[in-house]
Amino acid sequence: MKEFQVNQHITLKLENGKTLIYVGGKLFDQCKYLLLDIPVERYEALEDLESIDEAAETLNEKLDDSFFFSKEEIPPETRFWAHCSNLQTWVENKYNTRLLHRNLAFPLLRKLTELGDPFAKIKLQEDIITRLESGHFTVVEFLINERYLTYLTDPLLAYSFLESEEERIALNHLNKVARNKYSEDFKLVSKMDFFNDVREYPPGFFIMIENKHISGLDIHNNQLKEFPEAILKFSHLKKLYLDNNNIPIIPDEISELKSLVDLSMVGNILIYVPQTIKKLRNLKNLGLDRNELKEFPDIFVEHCSLENIYMNSNYIEKIPKSIGKCTNLKQLHLENNKLTSVPNSLSLLISVDWINLRRNNLNEKNFETLKNKHVFEKITY
Repeated sequence: MKEFQVNQHITLKLENGKTLIYVGGKLFDQCKYLLLDIPVERYEALEDLESIDEAAETLNEKLDDSFFFSKEEIPPETRFWAHCSNLQTWVENKYNTRLLHRNLAFPLLRKLTELGDPFAKIKLQEDIITRLESGHFTVVEFLINERYLTYLTDPLLAYSFLESEEERIALNHLNKVARNKYSEDFKLVSKMDFFNDVREYPPGFFIMIENKHISGLDIHNNQLKEFPEAILKFSHLKKLYLDNNNIPIIPDEISELKSLVDLSMVGNILIYVPQTIKKLRNLKNLGLDRNELKEFPDIFVEHCSLENIYMNSNYIEKIPKSIGKCTNLKQLHLENNKLTSVPNSLSLLISVDWINLRRNNLNEKNFETLKNKHVFEKITY
């Protein structure tokens, strides 16, 4: 057995051909591997990279397989000394998290902090802030989702991955409003989907960021009793999902979210839609299933950029004749409402793929006057 002591807390041992890390005398069970073998002639291509995390992703995407160590080709003893060298360099460079992969650097710093290493405690906070400010998605995602933000004493510093102080304050406030006994702090995701059945299940609070701004927000099943005003501060917001809460009103100020493309408030207690929603000229997808709406809002007709409208399981009695102006409409869902007739102007929906009118008081006679055979074939009733 070979053994190498990095500092008073960290020791590496080669046991049965495997390199093991011990911290504070106890086995530190954390993923570690030799990631990169970078030939000298290719080094210049990587000079602008600021961390091992970025190098790993860049090489994975842009370089060929010859740049990766093959575990089988490296003798155990060589691997052992390579790990020793890496950790020794990391310690000598004052625990710089850019020198190790995030999956190893931050857990090590956290463990050293727990062991009472005063410098590790300071360095952990400093590097969390520095790496958040870098905006590098995979690192920011790791720090948020692994709950490293809880180590920061200043709450606003936890949101330093955002460029706007107004957005930082708003997200901090929203996190307090949304957090309850049923949910945890927000998590970062790389994408959000308007068509997502997951929102039927346990409480969730997710954000999406683009160019250091909030571009997506999903707070579902959180028992919200009102539309959080803090959301209106996210001027770059494209996707907003507030499904399965208890929100009765969409505020008029919704019009401030000029970039909004998706708005879903399925499973709330809305009784009307504000007129100001017509100012959302980029809005394409609107989900209002399972609310308490009694009328099909005329403002949808004025807002002709809408492509998908979901209003299943409400109390709507009539589709306005002006629906024919919605020439961009691809899907119209009005299942399980109170419809007893349909306007002939449905024939004008030339782009429609599906009109769902099931579970209403309709029969074949209601569609006899529709002149457009293409549209009729798209109707389910």
